[in-house]
Amino acid sequence: GDPVDDAGVAGVLWADRVLRLPGGGPLLIAAGALAVGAGVGLAYRAGWGAMAHRLERRGMPPVLGRAIVGLARVGTGARAVLFGVVGALLVRAGWRRDGRGIGGLGQALDLLDESRLGPVLVGLTGAGCV
Repeated sequence: GDPVDDAGVAGVLWADRVLRLPGGGPLLIAAGALAVGAGVGLAYRAGWGAMAHRLERRGMPPVLGRAIVGLARVGTGARAVLFGVVGALLVRAGWRRDGRGIGGLGQALDLLDESRLGPVLVGLTGAGCV
């Protein structure tokens, strides 16, 4: 099958298992909050975090170093968006006690696509992940 569809099915099955546990709803909400927090941390790192310190720049033109750091910031920002959306989906599933809204990254991208700037957001997020 399609890996994105398989991941979505796995996410729903996993969420349903967690929701059957005592306190399953709050567990999903906590997991979602952690994912959103990780997304916020990644967003901070993408915008203001130190990234160049790991780059070996000996013999590298400065413009290339700046380009690599810029691409790293874009990629980190894309991951931040995905973590935030997946976390929000987990919180929503825990709140509603319904795992059907969880579908992994495919569901997150679908949710982004449904927004007013959907195609732009999906394109930028996809490009950033590449």
